[in-house]
Amino acid sequence: MKTTKARLGELLIARGALDTASVERLLNRQRDEHRRLGELILEEGLVGEGALREALAEQHGLGSVDLSVSPPAPNALSLVPIDVIRRCEAVPLAVEGQTLYVAMVDPDNVLAREELRFASGYTSLRIALITATDFTRFV
Repeated sequence: MKTTKARLGELLIARGALDTASVERLLNRQRDEHRRLGELILEEGLVGEGALREALAEQHGLGSVDLSVSPPAPNALSLVPIDVIRRCEAVPLAVEGQTLYVAMVDPDNVLAREELRFASGYTSLRIALITATDFTRFV
């Protein structure tokens, strides 16, 4: 049975963070500008970064990380070159046994996951979500 991932706008409406008219306007802007919906929401100041992070995490069925509260462990960070971190929009957080914990802007990016596996030498990844703003602040 295939499950359908909830849309970000619908999640934010259900949480009472945005109204339908705002979401429709933002979706039109997203189509015109080819930018992430979350980026537009933050740009307009309609929802705080923490609330957006939690909604995105729920959308993807993942946990989320605030890098200002939970910074990456130096041993994990040293496993992946900075150019790979930037290209994949992903931050290695910690190593536990044979698993590398990684925070990603786009957890659906399969190519980025593969590149992280190759660069780090870890085949087992556990993914959490970070916002693009959080990532940009980090790098």
